This record gives sequence, C-alpha cells and structure tokens, in this order.
Amino acid sequence: MDDEEVRERLEQRLMSHGVYVTNLTTEEGTLRVEYETATPGAASPTARSVGC
Repeated sequence: MDDEEVRERLEQRLMSHGVYVTNLTTEEGTLRVEYETATPGAASPTARSVGC
C-alpha cells in the first residue's frame, strides 16, 4: 500500500466517524492530520475505532 492509498483510506475511515480531514502532511516520518468534527466539542475517535 503506498502513501496515497493510506491517506485515502484514513480519510474515508475518519469521515465515517464524522471527522473531516482538512489537511494531511508528513513531517520527519510522522503523518499529521488536521481535521474538523461534525459535532462541536465531540471527542475524536481512537485509532482502534478507526481501524488503524
């Protein structure tokens, strides 16, 4: 699986939890995700619930 496919799958999984990715970047081998939630104040899903 290449980086683009990982990003696409992550974005789709997060969207299914009401989390909308606004930016994905890689810095020093770390994927940084900026996002907005559909519900104000809602906690973000855990890596386990997203399936990572």
